[in-house]
This record gives sequence, structure tokens and C-alpha cells, in this order.
Amino acid sequence: MRRRICPLFVMLSLFSLSVFSPSAFALSWNVHVVEAQPNPCWATLAVGEWGTAVLYADGVSSGLRLAWGGPDSWEYETIEESAQSGSWVRCCRLESGELLAAWYHTPLGHSLMTTVGRPGGEWNVISNEFLGEMQHRNEMGLAMAVDLSGIPWVTVITRDTQYPNK
Repeated sequence: MRRRICPLFVMLSLFSLSVFSPSAFALSWNVHVVEAQPNPCWATLAVGEWGTAVLYADGVSSGLRLAWGGPDSWEYETIEESAQSGSWVRCCRLESGELLAAWYHTPLGHSLMTTVGRPGGEWNVISNEFLGEMQHRNEMGLAMAVDLSGIPWVTVITRDTQYPNK
């Protein structure tokens, strides 16, 4: 009985995927290299009238970089030098068409910086907040969203790997 149920479940799953999934999520992708990175990097993207913006940092050498345009013609700018780039980055597009960019500073991750600007334009720092210092390397996450009233929210999640209950 179990041998008959498993193939039936697989067939029904494949049928439901083929009927209900949008065609945009086909199983073939075009790959476009934005810029080679020497280290593993963290990236995020947003879409606006300027095209696709990719914000990325490797936390070591590249700083916080922005590429926009795409898919085969990209322009680049540096928002922060590598000494201040941090490891976790996020960006989203505001109703004004500008980007809100946020990143977590330093390898130990003790402060959060947010800026607003446009690709190819001026960037204004809107906050640079000290969030406390951890003695050991921690696991971090950074999330952001714009609520229904247009107010951006940024959340930082940390877990100290030495003291997981803190």
C-alpha cells in the first residue's frame, strides 16, 4: 500500500505545480554576473525606475557597493568603504522611488547604519545607532519592510554563539 501512495503523491504534487505555478518560475534561468567578489558576500536587491539595484558587501574588501541597471549593463558606486561595510545588508524601495539601505557594522556587529538615496545620486545617512557590543562572533540577520503607512522598519536579530541564551 505504501508503494502505491508515494508515486501517487508525487504525481499529484507535480500536477498541482504544473497547473497552479506561474510561468515566471520556470526551471530555466538566465545567469548574469554583476561583479566578481573575492569573499563570500551578502546581497539584497530592489527594483525601481532606474532598473534593478543590487546592494552587496563582503565585510572585508569590497565595502558596501551598489550596482544598478542590468541585466547586462551595470553601473557601480561605493556607498561605504570596506572598513565600515559590515556583513549584513538590506535595501528596499520607498514610495518616493529612493532606496532605503541598511547594514550592520563591523565583524562583531555592534551598530546599525541606514541611508536613503538614489542610484547615481546623493546618499543621506538617516541613522547610525550603537546597538551594544558582543564579546564573541554572533549569528546575525537583518530584515526590513515598509508598512502600509509608508514607514520603513528595520529589524536586527543576533545570537551570541558563545552564550546562546543571551
